[in-house]
Amino acid sequence: MCPQTVGLVQGALEKAGITTTGVTGVAEVSEKVGVPRALDVPWRLGYTMGEPNNAELQRAVLVQALALTDRNDIPVLEAFEFSETSRQSTVDSCRICKALYPAQSSESPLEHD
Repeated sequence: MCPQTVGLVQGALEKAGITTTGVTGVAEVSEKVGVPRALDVPWRLGYTMGEPNNAELQRAVLVQALALTDRNDIPVLEAFEFSETSRQSTVDSCRICKALYPAQSSESPLEHD
C-alpha cells in the first residue's frame, strides 16, 4: 500500500480521535505527510515487517510499532531497534503489549510462539 495514502488515512483517523501507528520503510514520505506515529524500518518496500518467515523479527516490529500508541508528542517517527534490551523495555512500557502478553511482564513475548 502507498505510504502516502496510509499516512493521510492515519491523519484523518487521528482527527476523529482514533489513535494510530504505522510501520514505514520510507521515512521521508512519512515526515512529509505528517504521519502521527510511525516506526521506520530499514528494509525495502514490500518487506515492511522484515524477513519472511522470521516471526521473532516480525513480532519485534509489531511490538515497537504498538508501543508508539502510548506517545502523544506527535508527530513521532522512530527508527526500529532490535536488541534484547530494547524489546524488553518496550514490552514492559507498552499498555497494548501488556494487554496482549499479561503473563509475561518481565519475559519477552517475542520468545514464545
